[in-house]
Amino acid sequence: MSSGIEPSGLTAANGTTLLQAVNQMLQAIGQAGVMSLQTENMTEPAQAALQMLSDTNAEAQSRGWHFNTDEELLLEPDVFGFINLPANALSATINPRSYPADFTWRGQRLYDRGRHTYQFTGPVYVDLTSALEFEETPQPFRWYVMASSGRKFGVSRLPDSATYKFTSQVEQDAWAALLQFDQDARSADLSSTSPHFASFRRGQRRIV
Repeated sequence: MSSGIEPSGLTAANGTTLLQAVNQMLQAIGQAGVMSLQTENMTEPAQAALQMLSDTNAEAQSRGWHFNTDEELLLEPDVFGFINLPANALSATINPRSYPADFTWRGQRLYDRGRHTYQFTGPVYVDLTSALEFEETPQPFRWYVMASSGRKFGVSRLPDSATYKFTSQVEQDAWAALLQFDQDARSADLSSTSPHFASFRRGQRRIV
């Protein structure tokens, strides 16, 4: 059994929407697409596809990427001395600017392990990874989430003899493209913020 969907039809010029991703997964197993993601209008396969996308999106973002991580983010204590993390926070680690502080994340607050308290006497710097909505993420990430979700969804819905649109190779290619995209973004950020890179670029201009 083959879905008959070509890879070229899997992405949109302005980025894949959540609805498009769900419908691609449905079409890949021979199911009709849906007009909206309103629960009352969705079939059981559509709801399962949406849940698979949501789970994969959350898991993949928790790895921390250039697009969803704020480095050297300054967090201030509130009037009670607590440092509360945003509701969409996935991880918060000590930034070197706050060394040798020793704090961790408990509940939705930071906890000072060295002083054994939730109360802080001043601000701290953290590297914060946040969960974004699917359509807030860059296209290479959306494509990976859809490819990974589509493969798992197809495996659970189609017989072993079926030909999957979202194969392991498609998922691996999407992962490789995402890693390259993230590396390029980090390299561009480093070259624009590092004084060493700035000095190097000035030297290049003088040589030319």
